[in-house]
Amino acid sequence: MEQLFIRLGTQQIDWLVWQPQQREVIASGVLRGADELGELQERARSRDTLVLVPGQDVLMTEVALPAGSQRLLPALVPNSLEDELASDIDDLHFAWPAGAKPAGMEQPFAVAVVAHSAMQQWQQWLTSADIDADIWCRDTYAVPMPSSELHWNVLQLGDDIIVRSGAHSGFTVDATLFAELAMGALPEQGSVTLHCYGAVPAAEALVALEPRFVISHADIELPLSSVAEALSVRSGPNAPINLRQNTYKPTKKRRAGARINWRPAALAAGILLAMAYISEVIEYVRLGQQQSAMQQAIEDTYRAAFPDETRIVNVRSQLQQRLDSVGGSVGADALAILSALEPGFRASNDIKVELLRFDSGILRLTARASNFNSLEQFRAAATASGALVVEQGPVNNQSSGVTGSFVIRMN
Repeated sequence: MEQLFIRLGTQQIDWLVWQPQQREVIASGVLRGADELGELQERARSRDTLVLVPGQDVLMTEVALPAGSQRLLPALVPNSLEDELASDIDDLHFAWPAGAKPAGMEQPFAVAVVAHSAMQQWQQWLTSADIDADIWCRDTYAVPMPSSELHWNVLQLGDDIIVRSGAHSGFTVDATLFAELAMGALPEQGSVTLHCYGAVPAAEALVALEPRFVISHADIELPLSSVAEALSVRSGPNAPINLRQNTYKPTKKRRAGARINWRPAALAAGILLAMAYISEVIEYVRLGQQQSAMQQAIEDTYRAAFPDETRIVNVRSQLQQRLDSVGGSVGADALAILSALEPGFRASNDIKVELLRFDSGILRLTARASNFNSLEQFRAAATASGALVVEQGPVNNQSSGVTGSFVIRMN
C-alpha cells in the first residue's frame, strides 16, 4: 500500500507519496501552510498516512521507573517528570515507545512531551482537511538513525534543519541558529560527522567554522526519500514514538460506505436512567449499607426515573423491560458490566464514582480514590473473575487524592 508522509513545519508543509514495494517516490510537494492541507485530502484517502510534527514543539527526555510499573505509566510518567518541566503537567501530553516496560531505575526509557494545545491545534488542522492519520511522530524521526552518537544525520526542509543523533534524540532548528546549537552539543572530546541527506548549506558553514565537525553526504537521489527509509521501522526499541496514545489514541475507523446506526433519543435517555440506577447501587455497596437500605435507594431512584410506574415487584426486571423497549440489548450490556464490577468496589472501599458513560458495548468510568493503589486494587478485583477487560487510562494526582479513568468491556 502506498504511503503518504506529511510534515507539519513551522513555515511550510512538506509531503511525500512513497511506494514501499518499488521503493520509489510517486509524488512530493510543498504547501504554504495549514490552510492548504485540504489539497492532500484525496491523496490521504486511499493511502497509509503518517504525520510528522515540528521537533521544536516536542521535548524528548527520559524517565526511570521501578520494574513492573508498566500498568501505571500514564500516572507515573508525568509525576516523575513534574519537577523537570516548566509547564504544569496537566497542560502536557506524554508519550513513550510502544510496549515500554520499566526495567528498574538503572534503565530509563524515552518519553516525548508536548503541550495539549499543540496536539489539539494539529488535530484541528487535519480534521478540517479531512485527513486521518493514526501515527504522529516528532520530525527528527524523518532522518535515519545514525550508527553512533558521534554521527549526526541531517536533513533540511525549507528553513528548518532536522538532526537525528540517536534512536530518540536529536533536534530541529532554524538554519540561522544551527551553528550555535550544534556547537553547544559538540562533545568535549572527538569529532562529529554530519551525514547530510541532500544540500545543507548551514552544515557546510559549520564545518568551515569548527574543524571537529566533519561532513559527508548520503548517496541518495531525492533527500525526501530518506523520510520513508527512516519511518519504515515501526516496531522495536528504535521505532518512532507515536504521539497518538492515551488521550489521543485513534478511535476505531468506520468502513467506507457503512451505514451509521443512529440511536433514537429514547435510547440515550434509557441508558442514562440505567446509569443513575446503578450509581446508587455502587454508592451503597461502597458505604457498606444494609440490604434494606440499598433496596430502598434502588426503588426510590426507579420511581424518580419512571413516575408513571405504580407498582414495583422486581426492580431489575422492570428496569430491563424499560430499557428493552427503547434500546434492545444495549441496556442489558451496561447492566451486566456494572454488575460484574461489584467485586472491584468491594475490594477498594474508598473509590468514589464521578462519571459513567456507556456506548457501543464499552463503559467509560472516572473515579476518585485516596491513592494509586486503590485504583489498582479496584482494577485487579474487577478483572479477577475473567468476565471483564478493564483498561486503565490517565490518572491525575491531586492534593485531595487521585482521579483515574477506566475503559471497561465484557471479555
